[in-house]
Amino acid sequence: MVLATQTVTRRELIRMSGAMAAATMVPTPVLSEESCNPVQCSAYIPSGQFGHIQQPLPSVWCWAATIAMICNWHGCRMDQSSVVRQCFGAYVNAPADPFTLINSINRSYIDDAGRSFTLSSKVWSVLHGVTNLNNLGIIGELKQRKPLVVCNTSHMMALVGVSYLRANGEIYEAWVADPAVYGPVTHGIPGMQPLAPGFRYLMPTEMTPAPAGGALMFVAAVDVV
Repeated sequence: MVLATQTVTRRELIRMSGAMAAATMVPTPVLSEESCNPVQCSAYIPSGQFGHIQQPLPSVWCWAATIAMICNWHGCRMDQSSVVRQCFGAYVNAPADPFTLINSINRSYIDDAGRSFTLSSKVWSVLHGVTNLNNLGIIGELKQRKPLVVCNTSHMMALVGVSYLRANGEIYEAWVADPAVYGPVTHGIPGMQPLAPGFRYLMPTEMTPAPAGGALMFVAAVDVV
């Protein structure tokens, strides 16, 4: 990291792709979990399939909203308040500290139907000094239609798509289901088209690890069983 090393720009990538003969291009299916051309690929969960974006109530519950969205994606129906109550034992208006963050994706829950299920994770984390996940792992999760957790210095989101170079797996673009987004936005990134409401592209600083001067703090691949 994880995510971008910023060695290729979107403009450079477009120029590289344009230099390829059109006949060699692989068509991009609208609802594919992976689409490729000779230079790059995108692995993603289509926004129309991901479902409802839970908005954090209160605002510090972005972590719980993100976990609830991932659980719902895997068929375990619950909302963010249930995540908070089961993690804290009460409806506590609190953000996730490093302990709560790692514990919340490595524990059992009860969904709205009364069924027990368990989350486990593989993590890359500045906060915990763990590097059990890399770019190829992120790409592999998304190819399997499995959203990931991603955190900047103050906010948690569900990572649902990346674009990467075929030659080395370098991720140069990523987009998320963001509990704090209420409409289509690009966040000022040149050349980016608006995504569906509730989704946005990560800014370059959010894709750069904090030790390298960015804001990326935590990424986790989450299994639900």
